[in-house]
Amino acid sequence: MHSLYQAFVEGDPGTAAFQQEIEKLQNIEEKVCSIPDSLNIGCICLSTAPIKDSLHGLAVAWKTRYSTQLHEEAKVTYSVCYLDVCSEPAAQT
Repeated sequence: MHSLYQAFVEGDPGTAAFQQEIEKLQNIEEKVCSIPDSLNIGCICLSTAPIKDSLHGLAVAWKTRYSTQLHEEAKVTYSVCYLDVCSEPAAQT
């Protein structure tokens, strides 16, 4: 997971690329959650809960990793905007 994320970040993606990745992961998470807990195949009943839980956990972990970076970028942008507003001289009337 770490090496794939590092390769993504080293490509200097923008905010839109992070948002796109998060949206992909949300779609994957929704698909995983829509998998039934068991599948009946003839006379066999397969429990999908363990693999479903694992896949859901991985999707959440990836989504958290990408969204953390997105939040950090937003904090920096907000801080810069805030400092710009605070450093402007007050309008004189």
